[in-house]
Amino acid sequence: MTISALNAIGSSATEGPDFVGCGVQDNGTIRTAGGLTWDSLPIGGDGSAFIIDPANPLIIYGQLTTVGVNGHPYKSTDGGASFSPADSGFPDGTFVGVLVLDPNSPPDPNRVLFASGSNAIYRSTNSAGSWSQSSPALGGSPSAIAVAPSSSAVVYAGSNSGAIWRSSDGGATTGNWKNIKVGTLPGSATLPPRPISAIVVHPTDSDTVFIAFSGFNAGSPGHVYKGTSTDGWTTWQWENITANLPDIPVNAMEINRTAPDRLWVGTDTGVFQTTDGGLTWVPFDNGLPNVVVGALALNAAGDRLRAATYGYSMWEMPLSAQCDQVDVYVRDNKLDTGEATALSGIADPTAVGNFVFWWEGVDAKVDAYPYYTPPPDGIEFDQAVHENPVRNDAGHPNPNRLYIQVHNRGPQPTNNVKVKVLWADASAGLPALPSDFWSTFPNTWSAASAWAPIDPAVPFQTIPQLLAHTPKILTWNWTVPTTAATHSCVLTVISSDEDPVSHSDMNPNDHLIWMLAPNDKHIALKNMTIVNAAGIPPGGRIPLNLDFHNAMRTARFFDIIFDEGTLPRGSKVSLLTPAVKSRGGWKKNGNGVPVRPSPSKKWKLEFQLSDGVVRNPCDGKLTATVPGILIPPGKTLHTAVVIVPGRGRPGAVYRCAILQRDGATIVGGNTYEIRIPPLEVVVSKRSDG
Repeated sequence: MTISALNAIGSSATEGPDFVGCGVQDNGTIRTAGGLTWDSLPIGGDGSAFIIDPANPLIIYGQLTTVGVNGHPYKSTDGGASFSPADSGFPDGTFVGVLVLDPNSPPDPNRVLFASGSNAIYRSTNSAGSWSQSSPALGGSPSAIAVAPSSSAVVYAGSNSGAIWRSSDGGATTGNWKNIKVGTLPGSATLPPRPISAIVVHPTDSDTVFIAFSGFNAGSPGHVYKGTSTDGWTTWQWENITANLPDIPVNAMEINRTAPDRLWVGTDTGVFQTTDGGLTWVPFDNGLPNVVVGALALNAAGDRLRAATYGYSMWEMPLSAQCDQVDVYVRDNKLDTGEATALSGIADPTAVGNFVFWWEGVDAKVDAYPYYTPPPDGIEFDQAVHENPVRNDAGHPNPNRLYIQVHNRGPQPTNNVKVKVLWADASAGLPALPSDFWSTFPNTWSAASAWAPIDPAVPFQTIPQLLAHTPKILTWNWTVPTTAATHSCVLTVISSDEDPVSHSDMNPNDHLIWMLAPNDKHIALKNMTIVNAAGIPPGGRIPLNLDFHNAMRTARFFDIIFDEGTLPRGSKVSLLTPAVKSRGGWKKNGNGVPVRPSPSKKWKLEFQLSDGVVRNPCDGKLTATVPGILIPPGKTLHTAVVIVPGRGRPGAVYRCAILQRDGATIVGGNTYEIRIPPLEVVVSKRSDG
């Protein structure tokens, strides 16, 4: 992505999961879920526009140019896992296509979109199901489109010949488009006959519009103009607000939604800003090099500006506050950007039916022998496969390999980053940290604990210097004793000289994992179990150890929640427990989870979780609840989870989770990733004897 030419920026339209995508010259369409790794989406060709539906992030629109076919729309309804052509009635478009969605239009399947045909604007009113011509011929190829934020009836379009057109009926009829290039009021400036590269409309006044021009002056001065009208149709006045901008092409423009006198332009030498409506402009770089900027876009909250460059990656800058010069973090899940409290229990906008949780730390990965090649950088690390650690007995003499990735999102390097990693048997709610953990950090504690260091001989590792936006990957050898559970969880704690972790043994909450991990970017938990369905015989039952801890000082009744996630149809999941006490006894278990004596002599009860699943009307989750299991203070409830996968799609990966809840608070959980083996095709050579 770093050396690619980025053609557009699209981002999630609601606050929460903030992921970004863009079309790439010669290299299709890419997207990031918040980290520094960008994934290629299955479109290919030359990518241009990228749009995420404002109401449903699983719906994505893109554009593809291939040999002889320019700027055709594509659509995904599964978070970008697959795309299909969405160009019924659409002619050939422009090479770098323009695609715009009206965010105020009805939701899918009735979204209104506009796209650039070869010489006119095309419109869809059924979420790109079909297209029809909206505008007359524009006198050149369409190069920019904008829908007024305050009125869907007003649509602007610009061409590569410098014409600017306006529709007053939402682009419904060609007769309601008017060329407004020539000002009708005295003193109106003359617009240059160069390509219009960007259009932004005033956030509250649909009759005030800003347009940007590419190219050089060459006798037609100006690169940024402001147009105003009293009726939006017959009276127009244009004002050259280029002011002190250098004579260089302007390729992109963005406007502040609450202070419209603040605008930004992306030029061939970086980004410039005005805060006085264009009277004066100043460079707006703060580390951004003097490179060609092809697109600008604000995030959903309007407090972060993003810039797509030609050959120098994508950049972003916070607008509302000064960014930290050093900002180290480890990620809680795939959507974590290291900026705030972990997003947890929310829908994964990149995978239908999946939810993400704060214990899915993606910066910790385990590899059992034989090892794969150590990942050299963040991209390979994020794409590497995570496996369960194995217990190191005579059959597995080689230790596990543990990889930890550490980030610094600040603009300045940080020094002496200490990375400490510890483990415990797989649990939902986890045991408290040792009572002297913070007073001895980063060295090994002395108090009794259910936690253990990954390598007692190496209590922590140090990164001498961690550069900005350049993750560092550390490796440990991890010998798991034969007395450990069938799988384990990993907790990572980091601290640097300039950005230290700050907790105290004097505060009891600073020992509780559910208080620390989701709320401190220096701490991340990886609590995930891999279930390889190939190793489970048909109808087989393989119990997986899972502990539930009460880290509090008083006895508590905990609810156990089963989140069915994306398990394939026919899957069965059970929880095996010893004799346990509940608030009202199991006969009063009103949520419908069947309970029976365990078929295993080791356990007393079997809760058939998958047979008690109901749909939550609020968030659509499929869950089952075992209410009010009593765990004494500081004690552990040992259980086993049995997963019998149904018939899944060959090569697919499915997920479910088991959570531990105290009242309304989720105090922990374990995610199970079920991998279905790929379909094997056996080819034999025929022998005729």
